[in-house]
Amino acid sequence: MQAAMQIERVERDGCPELEVSGRMDSYGSRNIADSMEELMREGARHVRLNLSKTTYMSSAGIRVLVQGFQQFAAVGGTLRIVEPSVAVRQILELAGLGSMMAEPAPAEEVKPETPVQTRVEAGFTFEIHKCSPGARLLCRIAGHPEPLVSEGFGEKDCDVFSVPAGLMSLGLGAFGESYAECRERFGEFLAVAGCAACQPTDETGYADYMVSAGSLVPRLATLYSVSCKGPFEKFVRFDSQAESEPIGLSQVVMECMETSGAELAGMVMMAESSGVLGASLKHSPAARHEAMFHHPEVRQWLSFSPVRSYPRSVLLVAGVAAKLPCPGPLAPMVRPLKRDASLAGHFHAAVFGYRPLRKGYIELEESVKHLFDGGGLQSVLHLLADDRVGSGTGETELTRGACWVGPISRILAPEETL
Repeated sequence: MQAAMQIERVERDGCPELEVSGRMDSYGSRNIADSMEELMREGARHVRLNLSKTTYMSSAGIRVLVQGFQQFAAVGGTLRIVEPSVAVRQILELAGLGSMMAEPAPAEEVKPETPVQTRVEAGFTFEIHKCSPGARLLCRIAGHPEPLVSEGFGEKDCDVFSVPAGLMSLGLGAFGESYAECRERFGEFLAVAGCAACQPTDETGYADYMVSAGSLVPRLATLYSVSCKGPFEKFVRFDSQAESEPIGLSQVVMECMETSGAELAGMVMMAESSGVLGASLKHSPAARHEAMFHHPEVRQWLSFSPVRSYPRSVLLVAGVAAKLPCPGPLAPMVRPLKRDASLAGHFHAAVFGYRPLRKGYIELEESVKHLFDGGGLQSVLHLLADDRVGSGTGETELTRGACWVGPISRILAPEETL
């Protein structure tokens, strides 16, 4: 009987190497995919697969190798096959994948990852790293959410702008160039690192996204938005300790605010979540005339689950937070994160299917693009907290993740641009 596949991990010349023995069929290939995923999660960039003892490779094995090659390349890394057996070499050459058998790149010189500070709060470890010491964000507010509960939005409320890599933005909007083009599609959106995701309110209901490529930059028509521009000052990793319960979004935001030492800050977060609490519009709020947030009409306008949704998902979160009392220009855009919280905020999340996040220091732009390139966007939500006494569900809960945070130095006047 053919022995089951075995995978042994070794370190050679500072580069992790997986020695694979046995058959790379459909069953065995899943184990290799899991092993490569674990290495990426740990922060490995350059990985070797030693296939000298691999006796067979099916199309399932080829698919796993191609996916791994693409995933590592997307984060600036490499996956290379070393010492392939005769059987493996023949298969790879016939499939046109001979380039994967080239000599691997030397081990990457890793950026020092010693945190400048480590804190333990609520059973979670927070590691704080300096990203761009002294950096500050500029903030621009366009429009106002008041028409949501009054007369509705019209063409005068529409603001159209591009969202390049250096801009973080969130609000109500749609992909397009004008109010007329987007009138029936306005919904929640966020934009980070040249990638934008929208929750259209048209008949499809499917979240859509655009990723910057070359001269292509996403364009949004918005009804209101909050945008921040500039490098983030600090990078924060958080992870649960053994047997720890998930941590609430508001607690993570509070820790990031303490880290920034600011009264007002912009944030981006990538995190693994055990459950999301949020809402999205079912219909575009443009040029409507009927009540929206009155009962029972609210059920026709707003999609909101009384329980957490999207368990075991990955979130890309963008938003702003302010210590109360909030500065005047931003006050209409934020709400207290919890009933007894000293912080207010406005956060949107793009929800993706689960994939493990790499450990250690990660770069914002490449990490966000890698997330979108992997597909699996499920929804875009306005994150909420339901802290009703006795019946409230709570808030979005996280298990581990990474945050980029920066103090906001100035809120621009309406006529100014970022």
